[in-house]
Amino acid sequence: MSSNDSPVDVSHPAHTGDGWERVGSYATHEPRPLQRRPIVLFVYEGYEHGEIHSAYGQDLLTGLVEGGLRAGVDLLIASDTRELHATGDLSGYFGRFDAVVLSVPPRDSRLPSAILRTEAPTMVIGQRATFDIPHVFADDATGVTKAMQHLYDLGHRRIAHIAGPLHHDDALDRLSAFSTFGRSRSLAMPDRWIAMGDYTFPGPVEELTRMLSLPDRPTAVFAANDEMAIGVIKVAKEMRLRVPEDLSVVGFDDSPASRFSTPGLTTVRQPVFEMSHACLAALAKCLKTGGRPTDILLATELLVRGSTAPPPEDQI
Repeated sequence: MSSNDSPVDVSHPAHTGDGWERVGSYATHEPRPLQRRPIVLFVYEGYEHGEIHSAYGQDLLTGLVEGGLRAGVDLLIASDTRELHATGDLSGYFGRFDAVVLSVPPRDSRLPSAILRTEAPTMVIGQRATFDIPHVFADDATGVTKAMQHLYDLGHRRIAHIAGPLHHDDALDRLSAFSTFGRSRSLAMPDRWIAMGDYTFPGPVEELTRMLSLPDRPTAVFAANDEMAIGVIKVAKEMRLRVPEDLSVVGFDDSPASRFSTPGLTTVRQPVFEMSHACLAALAKCLKTGGRPTDILLATELLVRGSTAPPPEDQI
């Protein structure tokens, strides 16, 4: 950290001598050539819950580091995220960041409004934003529709869903897209075919076991992420159900584990690296020009592997 990054008195603007003016918790700037690398504060809501160790969390962090190298910015990672979201108190970061990246902030978080008051260029990454903040996100709804259409075209009519934690907007979006597709095809969607997960492996094992033991058990399962989908495969094998002969499984993310699972997991590719790179490129441009970021939408892609097949004839 350079001497220019030391805390300052937030009641009085302070010129740094490099074309930047420190105000509050971030540096406003005159659009002049930068003479130092700007710093982007990254706040990841799942850090304290271990989600940073998930495939998605690791891909996101790696993408941000690579994106920072490409965009010419440095990354500052906030660790005490629970306190930040609960209080919105940024005093510990005064004078230390120039822009902000938020990932999956809880709906009751006080942090977004506090950041907006600083006027620091800010983006939410990886989800549809519920706050008045520009965001970069994947087209989850289209991705889910592609996954469901794939299962439908194979002949599946009893399709279950393993949802992610519903305080995450992306989990809500995927559940909504699942339900919308089911209604559009007049599919049965009883509550017993929907289980609530937490985006971690192996997922809601007890609910999965109960679901797959039903007389009218589903012939296919769409999980809101790959880790829970691989958990479905594990539970199915323990119950002597063959994947995909007896049960088809689809995930979401295209994590490394999805490529090496047995069988290979059919999944929706979420462009995590591209989202990270696009986010930091947009913020770097704003810092250089004095502009404001805008929403960025990236496409998802269905990758068909070995975990999906037509349903058994006696289950149609």
